[in-house]
Amino acid sequence: VEGGPFKAGPDIESKATPIDNPADHQRKFRPTVPGGVSAIVCGSSACTTTCWAWSNQLNRPVLVHNWHCSYLSACPQYLTLQPSPYDGGLMSDAISTVTAGNIDNPTTDSAVDVPLDDSYATMEVYGLGNYLGYTVPKPGDQLIKSGRTTGITKGSCTAIDGAANVQYPDKVRLKTDLIVTTDMLAGGDSSSSLKILVNGQPAPELAGQG
Repeated sequence: VEGGPFKAGPDIESKATPIDNPADHQRKFRPTVPGGVSAIVCGSSACTTTCWAWSNQLNRPVLVHNWHCSYLSACPQYLTLQPSPYDGGLMSDAISTVTAGNIDNPTTDSAVDVPLDDSYATMEVYGLGNYLGYTVPKPGDQLIKSGRTTGITKGSCTAIDGAANVQYPDKVRLKTDLIVTTDMLAGGDSSSSLKILVNGQPAPELAGQG
């Protein structure tokens, strides 16, 4: 599947139709911060939380994000705000510190944060219930995602070996091994959690990341 070039940023247009109110994803969440809600590094625009995962190395939870939601236009403190600045997030709304990331490997656009308070971590993905692990979708699978801009949308997997050129502020990068779906995302949905629909209900495993 050939696609692109795409631009990493908040201005991607989408025809995805939400099945809930996207504004619910853009508010401030406490005491826990689920996946599928507004958050991005300070100094930037808007993105979405993917999920919290356990780090054996750190012996604590870490927040998973896209790299371009954690490093692009980042302020010197590298703090992730929830909600995003576009949604009124302030430095006092910081939930974690960007710790590590990788953008130059063609198979990833990922980063992890260390929480300022471990109690923010939860297995919940907003609107999709908790998750128990990870899986890989197959072409033809029905999918559902939770994101900051378009809320909860449904679609289908068309391929799991997509490749696209993505325009980042510094240069174009080729990304491969992409999960290709029908139209489910818009700008600000980056990092959204993706699940497979089984008998009309979200499966307990995460199937990918927008």
